[in-house]
Amino acid sequence: MGLALTLVLASVVCFAGLDRFGLHSTEGHRAIPAWEMVHADPDRAHDWLVPRLFEKPYLRKPPGVQWLIGSTSLLLGQSEGAARAALALCTTLSAIVSLVFAGRWFGWRWSIVVGPAYILTPATWAAARSAEIEALNLLGTQLAALSLIELLVRAREGPHRHARLLIGLGAIGMFIAGMAKGPASLPLLPGVLAGACLATHALRPLRSRAVWGALALGAAALCLPMALIARAVASLDEPAVTQGVSEFLWSWSRLPHVLTMAPIALLSAAPLTLALFFPFGREARLESLRRHAGSFELAQTLALACLVSLLVYTLAGVNNPRYAMPATCILAPLVAYVWRGLSPTIECQMSRARRLWAGFFMGGHPVVLGTGLLVAFLVYTRTAEVSRGSTSGRDAGIALAPFLPDGSTLIARDLVEARPETIWYAVREAERLGAHVRARWTPEGIGDLAPGTLLLLRTDDRSREAQGVIARAWPKLEPVASIRVHLYEATLYRVVSR
Repeated sequence: MGLALTLVLASVVCFAGLDRFGLHSTEGHRAIPAWEMVHADPDRAHDWLVPRLFEKPYLRKPPGVQWLIGSTSLLLGQSEGAARAALALCTTLSAIVSLVFAGRWFGWRWSIVVGPAYILTPATWAAARSAEIEALNLLGTQLAALSLIELLVRAREGPHRHARLLIGLGAIGMFIAGMAKGPASLPLLPGVLAGACLATHALRPLRSRAVWGALALGAAALCLPMALIARAVASLDEPAVTQGVSEFLWSWSRLPHVLTMAPIALLSAAPLTLALFFPFGREARLESLRRHAGSFELAQTLALACLVSLLVYTLAGVNNPRYAMPATCILAPLVAYVWRGLSPTIECQMSRARRLWAGFFMGGHPVVLGTGLLVAFLVYTRTAEVSRGSTSGRDAGIALAPFLPDGSTLIARDLVEARPETIWYAVREAERLGAHVRARWTPEGIGDLAPGTLLLLRTDDRSREAQGVIARAWPKLEPVASIRVHLYEATLYRVVSR
């Protein structure tokens, strides 16, 4: 029942209407390299190890999401819907993973609410419906964290009969998260380890050979592709575009944002994070002692792992609440813990005061809360999602296509950083019109170019790229057409002489 309800809601929340808008925000940085992979020379394995964005090696993030989108596009074609469907599937699988662990820990009868709760949490909507990295990273994070938590907390009960399966799932989760977003979920590891020790009031969980085996296996699985990628990068005749982890960490100018990051992250993941408070307090422990003591420790480990991880993110200087989503995504199984405590038919029923708070948390009943969230989702798709979709460069790119002659080369720099899909749509529409156009990204700058080369340069005050090239007086340019994409303006120039 829980699985069926999860799949029904996922078909609406995650998959419906994915092709309504063109690529926007940073979707182009994920999808376009994946599509270039699909057209790569089969004899050049490097093109699958090192993604390219308009011919430039692009490794700001590991290529996991490009592999995923590229594989989906081989089956469904190169479209916005196909690219986003790959990440919608990841969110659906995340909900199922949460449901399965909640059923094992707190009872299958109560886990029915977990999958829907994860899917209907507003923080997951954008990730589920965008060709971005978050959904894939969260899937890997959940697999790894929840598997490790079960191995840690139940280590003192003796050998776990499903230890091999959990070791494998934990390693797979580490591999997925690492290939999706590098070390972005790494703060979960100290969070999970510390949470298990605090919840069990012992260091024995740290002596679990299964846990360290899972960590070793996951690290080994990551080392192989990373080594192959490093070797491929070293063999290239040009440097790859990369991004250091330090760009997301401490900066004193961002101190106010760092200090408010954790509270905002918790608020952003509501109502899931409201379940965070129920495994704490004297009454919570007394309830568990009547029955299900082990599940109480699992619930408290989940909550503590989230809080400790948020502390680690804060100490590292992370300032964007979106980057802390791995810490809050693991809380979904706690919804089953709260729902079980509301039942009048079990021995570990909550006290009257806690039942009142739990009832408030669930709006009186999970159906009431779920209905309200579903209505909120429908409003979201007609307001916030429409607003985000309107920032796409699709229309501007299509408008440029008639100005791209057959056999021409189109070079861009700053617009690729801002809205790369503009160029992709322009080239694709030009091909539909019968013109073959080569698009190149030159992040190192605009050099001396042959006459006839096309340059798409930004002219807005955020960049003023074109003004700089014109002031340099070479190459000599003539304007061809101008476009506007969201906050950005650009002009297409033709090189007339050197």
